[in-house]
Amino acid sequence: MDIIVNIKHMGKRKNSVDEYTMTLENTPRTVGDLLEEMVKVSVLEYTQRMENSKLIQALSKEEIEDKAVTGKVGFEVNYGEKAPKLDLAIGNAKESFTDGIVVVFFGDKQVEELNEELIWEDNIKITIIRMTMLTGRLW
Repeated sequence: MDIIVNIKHMGKRKNSVDEYTMTLENTPRTVGDLLEEMVKVSVLEYTQRMENSKLIQALSKEEIEDKAVTGKVGFEVNYGEKAPKLDLAIGNAKESFTDGIVVVFFGDKQVEELNEELIWEDNIKITIIRMTMLTGRLW
């Protein structure tokens, strides 16, 4: 199943939200299932980038100019050597959602419970926002 996810990349200087198509293995029934499926895809992509990072490819002039606009020119290589643990990543995503660190919008509606049922429509967009603490201390 293909879904459309709105992403604001960290560190971008321009104020834009990019649409990203993500292919899920299963159709999620609940918000918890959605987070789990999205984490599975993300961990798989990260692991593949780790494996491919040994081959650094040259960037074209256009790619360098596009990356310069964002403030960082890089090869999109993961330099870490430890592969992520899928179970921990899924648990972290669900805990972040439950604690309010991550907010999820399904279409135009904010979903608030992990067990909330999802009603799928054509071209529905999913937006995930990581909230930022504005104070210098924990509550």
